[in-house]
Amino acid sequence: IKEYNANAKVLFYWNCIINYTYYSFQKELDDHEDWFLKDKTTGEDVEVHRGNRKLFDLSQPEVQKWWIDKATGVCDHPSIDGLFIDAITDVVSPTYLTNVANISDEKKTEVVKGWNEMMSDIQEALVQKKKLKVANVLRALLSDSGLSYLHYFDGSYLERFEDHDVEYLEKGIAAAQQAAQSKKILALTMRLCDSSDDEVDFDDMRKLQPRIDYCIGLFLIIAEKYSYLYIHDGYDVNTDSDGKCKSKVWLKRFSQYDRPLGEPLGPAEKVSNYNYTRVFEHVKVKVNIKEKRAHLSWSDDWVIV
Repeated sequence: IKEYNANAKVLFYWNCIINYTYYSFQKELDDHEDWFLKDKTTGEDVEVHRGNRKLFDLSQPEVQKWWIDKATGVCDHPSIDGLFIDAITDVVSPTYLTNVANISDEKKTEVVKGWNEMMSDIQEALVQKKKLKVANVLRALLSDSGLSYLHYFDGSYLERFEDHDVEYLEKGIAAAQQAAQSKKILALTMRLCDSSDDEVDFDDMRKLQPRIDYCIGLFLIIAEKYSYLYIHDGYDVNTDSDGKCKSKVWLKRFSQYDRPLGEPLGPAEKVSNYNYTRVFEHVKVKVNIKEKRAHLSWSDDWVIV
């Protein structure tokens, strides 16, 4: 990656609550069965994601230290530029730990307290190492969209941005704008379509143009200096039995990305219910989030009178 683009940043994925067994060092946990959360009714390990993923008991200082040691150890590698921390909403949301994981309110309070301690410690450690700290933290389902936790991190990954109603999207936009304007990194992902949809002609991007424009338009009413957009058709970029990439748009560049953008001439304006506008040096953006459409007027199409 660095040979292709020396400016690229490579982050280590590390889930803060779910024990995805991706890494060899996680075999150490086989000797620490007591480090996982227990169902308050059965006393058995809490298991999520089709019953094969355990949850770290972050109320235990030993668990916090192990998690931090592994994170900092990987980040010490010269090719790793920082840490990406996932599943924060599973820890701090009002219902996940009590309803899905079925732990008591008292236990949840202890886990959230431990999580905050762990985030504070990993923040301090990575600042000393001059490494990035990005998290999946901004989500409109939280009361303040996760903004109160953003001080631990250099920025946020944004997924499932359109998952609910238009009011949910409005709330997410406002939070993302606030974060971006405070110079936080934002990495917005938006689904173009499903790569398995046989009715979509990926060889003729003209048919996908309205959706591409909407994704870009929505991004531009949020974006500041450290904001990034990834339009995708799913996250599986492995090859199928015929050796073809399962994603139809992986490593493909949309033509809009090569259009001149220029500096923003101000922040986005919400001109009416569900309608936003923003002007850059070389493009005028209009977005209607209820109808999920955008109009991008590029400067080479402007008529001077």
